[in-house]
Amino acid sequence: MQSSNGDVWFNSRYKPCLYTYDGKSFKSFSSIVLKDWVFAMVEDDNKNLWFNNGKNDGVTFYDGKKFINYTAEIGVMPNVSNFFCTGMLKDKEGNIWFKSLSTELCKYDGKTFNFYSE
Repeated sequence: MQSSNGDVWFNSRYKPCLYTYDGKSFKSFSSIVLKDWVFAMVEDDNKNLWFNNGKNDGVTFYDGKKFINYTAEIGVMPNVSNFFCTGMLKDKEGNIWFKSLSTELCKYDGKTFNFYSE
């Protein structure tokens, strides 16, 4: 994924880790806790980045300074232990939608995570 500032974001093939490339150098984010490889990324209207957080463990938020894992443990995404995020997108209103491996969807409107199921 390329963010609005031009950085290219990608993951590692051999271990769960994020990297960026700004056109001149690579930067590793190996200190963050990822449970699996990142394969879905999106940038919100405030230039924050969202990543899937691996198998059955919610999503990760990055505001340019810190990473926050939105999981059931911190009480933000209820029932997230069953939420294996496989895709995400930003809609024209700026909401971020997360798709799970099951049929469940989650919409984040900037304040609240709302879950929808079939």
